[in-house]
Amino acid sequence: MRYSVELHRDAERYVSRLDRRRQKQIAASIDHLARDPFDPELSKPLHGKLSGLRSCRVADLRILFDVVSERLLVHIVDIGPRGDVHKR
Repeated sequence: MRYSVELHRDAERYVSRLDRRRQKQIAASIDHLARDPFDPELSKPLHGKLSGLRSCRVADLRILFDVVSERLLVHIVDIGPRGDVHKR
């Protein structure tokens, strides 16, 4: 079963500023997330003030996302460097 993917406007804007190689890496990771957003080798749940979100590592970047299981939706909240994206 494949999930739909929805990117927040800020995440889209961040990706558009990256070089082609990085964009391809992120696109591949998003494709894997659409297949299984709960795969423990691909993502992990976050804690504290980001509780309820999950994080996927792509080189030195992180994809923060929420899964709406009832709608089979992966909502990508933010993409960016680890230190920055966890503070926003």
